Amino acid sequence: MTKLRLYHAAGVPYYWLLDPEDRTLTVMEWSERGYVVRHAAKDGAVGRFEPFDAVELAVGNLLLPANSRSSTT
Repeated sequence: MTKLRLYHAAGVPYYWLLDPEDRTLTVMEWSERGYVVRHAAKDGAVGRFEPFDAVELAVGNLLLPANSRSSTT
């Protein structure tokens, strides 16, 4: 079972996906049928995203700088 399905079965109200390659944030909210996308934002976007909507967030601040690369040796 995927993490998304496990979280849905447990009733977790929000599921955030940060994609470091695409530099995007997707915010999903629980519904009976499954999670529903509430926000899809790109690096550079600023918004109020549930459940932290009391605070304005810049998507880029949630990601590593675009020019940083992790290396494995």
